[in-house]
Amino acid sequence: MGRAESYDDLMDQAWDALEAERAEEALGLCDRALRLEPKGPDAHYVRGRALWDLEREDEAVAEFDRCLALDDAYYEAMLAKAAAVLEMGEDPEEAVALCDRALACDPDTESEVWAYELKVDGLMNAGRSDQALRAAERALRTSPDQASLHVLHAWVLYSLTHFREAEAAVEEGLRGEPDNAYAVNLRAKIWQRLGKTEAAERDFRRAARLAPDEYRVPIRLSPREFEALIREALRDIPLPFRAHLENVQVSAMEFPSEDLVREGLSPDLLGVYQGVTVHERDRGVFPDKIILFQRTLENVCGTREELRHEIVVTVRHEVGHHFGLSEDELARIEYGSRNGN
Repeated sequence: MGRAESYDDLMDQAWDALEAERAEEALGLCDRALRLEPKGPDAHYVRGRALWDLEREDEAVAEFDRCLALDDAYYEAMLAKAAAVLEMGEDPEEAVALCDRALACDPDTESEVWAYELKVDGLMNAGRSDQALRAAERALRTSPDQASLHVLHAWVLYSLTHFREAEAAVEEGLRGEPDNAYAVNLRAKIWQRLGKTEAAERDFRRAARLAPDEYRVPIRLSPREFEALIREALRDIPLPFRAHLENVQVSAMEFPSEDLVREGLSPDLLGVYQGVTVHERDRGVFPDKIILFQRTLENVCGTREELRHEIVVTVRHEVGHHFGLSEDELARIEYGSRNGN
């Protein structure tokens, strides 16, 4: 007669299945474990992770909450929920609070690093960039040998336009993780802002080799060629919209200015609308502007066709802002939600 399965055995199998990216199998094993031990927090946590992998986000968050209801010091569940909150675009302040709770639980080193990474991300999303910088610096004091924390510090500094300091920070991170494609790409963008064009282009190419699914070797156009692509994009704006654009200027700049970034916008911004919407004033008073940022657009495109598509999406997105559409409304009408503010 075979040995009866136990909760611990099932959970070991569930973890193995999860790490092997067999989420459905992990889910089934957790369900069997919960029949043996309905109050097992581990089963709810792993079940939440499996549901997240299956893109069942709301159910995953509910499982993390069940785990925490059974064990309010289960810091991995706090961090998994914080990551889910940020990924789903929900309240970043909730994510920050969850990270603070996790850090108060004396987590292991790996979870502590994760907590700081998520906290900094949450603070940046909440517009609390100065606090994000302090959190990144605190993380480094706690774990100075963690390369990923130096890269995190570099990202915050870059986002605040402290490019020289960001360069030093990312260099430190790359000493520990020389093949970190994200860090190589970040250094390329920092060097681009510092005028180190040749070095930047080398790093853009290297990042694309290290992670071809994530990064492209950027296409580069002359300002004249870029302006021609903008004109093509404007012709693709639907006629009902185009009829109301007589008072909107569309222009190009290389990068978002430091003043724009200090207002809370990303240095990687693709486009921005400046002015008031058609619902807020009579037309014809002052010209509104849509500004497209050539280098940041090029940085995410590997071909002319990709660049043209990104320009079209960005222009349409910013036209939507001219008409007072929210981000949710823009996403619903497929203007895309990642190309402007």
